[in-house]
Amino acid sequence: MDSAAFASALRGRLIAAPATPRDQDGRIVQQDLENYAAAIGAGVDGVCVWAHTARGLELSDVERKAVLAAFRASTDGPLLAAVGPRPDAVGDFADELVSVQRLAEDAAAGGADALMVFPAPSLRAVRTRSARTIRMHVEVSASVGLPVIGFLLYPEAGAVSRTIPDC
Repeated sequence: MDSAAFASALRGRLIAAPATPRDQDGRIVQQDLENYAAAIGAGVDGVCVWAHTARGLELSDVERKAVLAAFRASTDGPLLAAVGPRPDAVGDFADELVSVQRLAEDAAAGGADALMVFPAPSLRAVRTRSARTIRMHVEVSASVGLPVIGFLLYPEAGAVSRTIPDC
């Protein structure tokens, strides 16, 4: 789906960004995940996985795959996946970009329709923020062929404030 078609598919729709359900020991119980995904999927027009206040970046590869599969099975509507740099890649733009592209590839392979790209900590430098933000989005989209949506979190979570003076 190209960006224009995807934007049209989102217009006027309710897209949920659910948390990842865990048991009291912090583990994902597959049946609970599937039940939760089915309940969420039945009440919304689409879903954005891996997004919940950046905690999706803390999921293991196995957990991430399970979450994406459960929600892909729960909705025929748009499925977005939030991607960003893994904690071990934070700080260097090139490492962050490779990390984001890897998660984007996993999302595409799992059936995501689009990506939502977390602001990367390396984008803090005001002098290079705009160019790097655009480059991150363009390169991630090109690497997997999916539309991307950028979004801002509070500075402590996303490293980019709402006011971007160099744009």
